[in-house]
Amino acid sequence: MKLTLVLLTVALCAAAHPVRSQHISLTVKNSTVENLITLVEKQTGLVFIYKKETLDQAKKVSISVQEMPVKEFLETAFKDQPFFCFLENQTVILQKRLLVHEPANTASENPSLDVSGKITDTEGVPLEGASVKVKGTKEGTSTNIRGEFILKAVGENAVLEISSIGYQVETVSLNNRPYLIIPMKRSENKLDETVVMAYGSTTKRFNVSNTGTIKAADIANQPVANPLMALQGHVPGVAISASSGLANAGARVSVLGPSTFTSGNDPLIVIDGIPYTSNLIANFGDVLGSSGTQDREGAAGSPLNFINPQDIERIDVLKDADATAIYGSRAANGAILITTKKGKAGKMSVDVSLRTGISVLTTRAKLLNTKQYLELRREAFSNYGVVPSNDRSNPNYAPDLMVWDTTRNIDLQKELLSKPVTYTNAQVSVSGGNSNVNYLISGMYNQDSSPIESVYGNNKDRKFSTHIALNTISDNRKFRTGVTFSYLYDINQLPQSDFTRDAMYLPPNVPEFFHADGSLNWAPDKSGSYTFYNPYSKRYSLYANNTANLVSRFEMGYELLPGLTLSSSVGINNMQSDDYSFNSSLQLPPEYRSFVPLFAHKGVYNIRNLVLEPLLTYKGKWGKGTVDAIAGFNYQKENRSSLSMIGRNFRNDESLWDITQAASLDLLQDVNEYKYNAGFGKFSYIHLNKYMLNLALRRDASSRFGPGSRYHDFGSVGTGWIISEENWFKKTLPFIDFAKLRISYGSSGNDQINDYAYMDLYSTSDGGLEDRPYQGNPSLRVSRLPNPYLQWEETRKLTSGLDFSMLKNRISGSISYADNRSGNQLVNYYLPSTTGSVAILKNFPGIIQNSQWEFSLNTVNISNGSIKWTTSLNLTIPRNKLLRFDNLSESPYSKVLEIGIPINIVKVFRFAGLNRETGTYQFYDKDGKITNKLRPELDKTGIIKLDREFYGGLQNTISYKSFTLDFFLYAQKQFAKDPGTIGSVNIPGNFGNMTTTVLNRWQKPGDGGIQKLASGYQDIDILANALQSDLIYRNIFYLRLKNINLNYAVPAAFVSRLHLTSARVFVQAQNIKVWTNYTGMDPENPGIIQTMPLRLTLVFGAQLSF
Repeated sequence: MKLTLVLLTVALCAAAHPVRSQHISLTVKNSTVENLITLVEKQTGLVFIYKKETLDQAKKVSISVQEMPVKEFLETAFKDQPFFCFLENQTVILQKRLLVHEPANTASENPSLDVSGKITDTEGVPLEGASVKVKGTKEGTSTNIRGEFILKAVGENAVLEISSIGYQVETVSLNNRPYLIIPMKRSENKLDETVVMAYGSTTKRFNVSNTGTIKAADIANQPVANPLMALQGHVPGVAISASSGLANAGARVSVLGPSTFTSGNDPLIVIDGIPYTSNLIANFGDVLGSSGTQDREGAAGSPLNFINPQDIERIDVLKDADATAIYGSRAANGAILITTKKGKAGKMSVDVSLRTGISVLTTRAKLLNTKQYLELRREAFSNYGVVPSNDRSNPNYAPDLMVWDTTRNIDLQKELLSKPVTYTNAQVSVSGGNSNVNYLISGMYNQDSSPIESVYGNNKDRKFSTHIALNTISDNRKFRTGVTFSYLYDINQLPQSDFTRDAMYLPPNVPEFFHADGSLNWAPDKSGSYTFYNPYSKRYSLYANNTANLVSRFEMGYELLPGLTLSSSVGINNMQSDDYSFNSSLQLPPEYRSFVPLFAHKGVYNIRNLVLEPLLTYKGKWGKGTVDAIAGFNYQKENRSSLSMIGRNFRNDESLWDITQAASLDLLQDVNEYKYNAGFGKFSYIHLNKYMLNLALRRDASSRFGPGSRYHDFGSVGTGWIISEENWFKKTLPFIDFAKLRISYGSSGNDQINDYAYMDLYSTSDGGLEDRPYQGNPSLRVSRLPNPYLQWEETRKLTSGLDFSMLKNRISGSISYADNRSGNQLVNYYLPSTTGSVAILKNFPGIIQNSQWEFSLNTVNISNGSIKWTTSLNLTIPRNKLLRFDNLSESPYSKVLEIGIPINIVKVFRFAGLNRETGTYQFYDKDGKITNKLRPELDKTGIIKLDREFYGGLQNTISYKSFTLDFFLYAQKQFAKDPGTIGSVNIPGNFGNMTTTVLNRWQKPGDGGIQKLASGYQDIDILANALQSDLIYRNIFYLRLKNINLNYAVPAAFVSRLHLTSARVFVQAQNIKVWTNYTGMDPENPGIIQTMPLRLTLVFGAQLSF
């Protein structure tokens, strides 16, 4: 924090401005412009430069202002005058409006002159690298970092043609003027939109990488707390799913599929140039679901929950070698670049955004009602000739039949999960600046209430954040500084587990949950023992987490020579988290409270990341093309630490709040340090604006490998050809506006293994029988055998693609094909028990292939005056395959892997259908014979492929006058477990509710159906076989109406009366409706055991700008 404050101070000092007065107070009536200029010069110290003829047609001015900013005063006073006004530090330049879009006259034999000038955007910010050409000749140049240019011996009536990436081409007639200031307007052509890359940017036109982008407007349309969820379905090749519907839940993300057996498959996440953790330190928040790689802690929750989505300007996803090789060892699984918002030059603007709404459950499983359920239960007892009992000691004990009210029917999904909860978000930002400094300061408050409640917490997730961005540049445009500072504090409190499983599996005639006095009802039987585990007892547990997250970066740069800039940056990420959890005695049935010990857990976690990065960049002309080159060095140091305290045997519930009140206290501490450095370079060349070449090279060193294997080289080559610029193409296919072919090849690495993986490590006793203390001291045991020869995993990527637009850009899109092969795999070699360790990590010559087709299509369906309708569609078809694994049949991995098929599989028994005579499940053995006597080591010959078969999104935007309607659909198909395949985790007929699929069950000889006969514990072995068979899997397809956003822009006339610059009101809905063949609650998290589904969030809001 201290370092950040120092950096902010330095940047603020650099922003000092020499103008005597930044504001003007003045009243004149029918004054000439010359007189007004004199008055302004006296009051402010400004100097006006202009030719006398510039004011020949000037109108008289009447104005009266108090303390008006200089720039705003000039814009107001000289509005509608026949000249432009440019403010440059202490100088005001007036120039006749004849300079833009005048009749085109080519250079002639007229007398020549030397021409100089400055190219800016409409805000007066200089444009570096703009091309300035003399039309009709080969003469030309480009602007320097200050936007300046010089042309020698140009005809006095020549016409200049100015172009810059992302801006409209301007033509300017000299008319014997030696100095010009030319403002350029932003281009609306999507091909000229910026694409953020590693250590730089390009445009869609010249991009030869496979990338995807989502911008601030798309994020703002979605009321999500995790920015990753805003990406889902919008970028092809990126598969994302939420772990739960609770606030701060985990999020799983995969770019181009799994590429490794045991190390991480997480993409590299970079925020404003700072690598950001993809997984949290292991904690006790299991209710939130996991994120990140399981082998590397994979803790509950997601680190991206601690970044304010409204502070994000854009998210860019890098997928192929050309885009990721410069990140070397950390981007084998792709990279996600998050760029936060920055200030913009202009008068100060204040933006206020308010949202409020509710969240409700909309997805439901189809479960049995009481009549159907009890009929199933009685049938199960009848099928085996036994009588239900109300005696707990009897194996046929059935409280739902013999103790509870058999006429009671309760919708448990409605009772336990459907409580509406509130959502609130408020954000304020202030931004502005001039040609030397711009700034942005914002603050945010967000509150998500929880649908499950703890009596000990406020059952809300509350976030407070601030974001500061400050950028400065010196008067000579050579020295730049920039600071970003993002801080978020989160407070989350809820029970340790949710009620979803209870809602799915408790019988529908379960007794009342509370007595009249509000105490829990355990519905005791005649022996006084509880007859069901009351789900509301979970309210007497607590999981509370507080997290503070800081991401800050300071950079400075200096232009050593024209186009050559030396810069350096330092980045800091510090995430401090603590959690506290306990279960009180009231969570237990009364008969257990006297002897079950109480325990509590307190954890403190810290992730600290420091990044230093000097860079040398060059941009300039080379022959008939442009060059963009980078050379740099990266140093990163990450420290991860955790301290867990587990207290046991508390005296009473009140003492649970103080961990030191425990009768016994165990301390567990873990400290890890990771160091990484790299040298890298990148060279990009664009020839004749149609041929592109990119080269990248990086040498990495990681502390996760032994001294002899820490270094490795990675690189890539990418090429592109804008074929539509060829004359023969234009003549042959004139309806195609743009077509580009691209191909890239290169390598990236993976070091996502545990720290110190190459070392021999020991750990202290954890209290198990095998860890007996010696003379009262804890024993040591081997936790990892050394392997100093560990090497990098490496992924070689080959990607080709076509980008196109046609029919005057009404139809555009891209097609990409990727073939990635990951080798030198890090695999656990299993060892004999005599070694004292289970396995050792070694490199293995296995190869995993990920191939993928990506399609995207954008259309302008209607563009007619006040009506516009556009559509965006993307589709991803991924395929994963194990190409090589030497001696697989002789290794333990033969149980989970097979050559020629995906690595994400499960081997299962093959279901042979129902026996029509007995109504029991049947299975095939390895020889194809039907049996119920199965051998897991031999008969699991079925294979279920768990990867997605395809996924994609469809976005429609319809605008009519001041109204805009967006709606987005997401679709996905994959094999997964479905509770409807067998009705439940239980045997059909056993205690516990089931899906309505059990209504189609076998009941008498000759019946078909898909469900076995009703039974009880007698068929436990058959249930075990079924749960290990292909019976429980279904090829699940779902289509989700993910988002609807209706926006109304308030008319300017009304806005001005409110003294605002703009205003809009909107309605947003997230997770609206799902169409699926899945019988559980939410197909995004399929499985026999259910988690909290995604909920519909309905939000009303307004955004005001002052």
